[in-house]
Amino acid sequence: PALPAALQLLPLYTMALQKSIVFRGGTDIRPDDRAFAMMRLNTMPSEESRYFIYPRMFALHNLPDGAGLPAAEDAPDEQAVGKSMRVTLPPMQNLSADRLQSDGVFMLENSLECVVWIGRATSPQVLQALFGIPSLDEVDFNTVALLEQNGSDLAARVRRLVTALEEERNVSLQIHLVREGDQNAEPRFFRYLVEDRAAFNGGSYSYHEYMSQINRSTKGMY
Repeated sequence: PALPAALQLLPLYTMALQKSIVFRGGTDIRPDDRAFAMMRLNTMPSEESRYFIYPRMFALHNLPDGAGLPAAEDAPDEQAVGKSMRVTLPPMQNLSADRLQSDGVFMLENSLECVVWIGRATSPQVLQALFGIPSLDEVDFNTVALLEQNGSDLAARVRRLVTALEEERNVSLQIHLVREGDQNAEPRFFRYLVEDRAAFNGGSYSYHEYMSQINRSTKGMY
């Protein structure tokens, strides 16, 4: 039988928790990072832990009308973020590399940090608006950051979105920029794409494969 509506996301969150840096295998996670994540997970409110387990990913390069702008007073929590001024969220993307585009910029937020993935074919207009650079050629990402303000509507809306996320979390989110194809930095982004197969021990299954296994395991139990 189908799961009740309130439990339909339980398998997804269970799998995502198993793939989180708190519980997953692999030697690519530093012990200090694992211990810090475990400590924060044990102490954060349930709403924050929800996004720690299954982070939110947004496309920044093509924000729809209204995203990053003040939200209506009666906007549901799934569509807005912030305290002093609630801001409309862009649509959430599934945590899969299938959602990424080489001409796009995607931000992933998990209550502790924001990781921004920048496709190699991102337009110069978007790069200039968000980061103040004309291209990705020979750019040291240790010296580049999301712009505070530069007169660009896109930059203003993205900055307003990040500020609202920080206000809701009561923390200053670390923001990491990752260029497509950067073998040193990209794993930091891809480790959160929990719906895909991963190379670490215990993560070599996709969400579709995980659900198929659950269905086989529970067949005949009811």
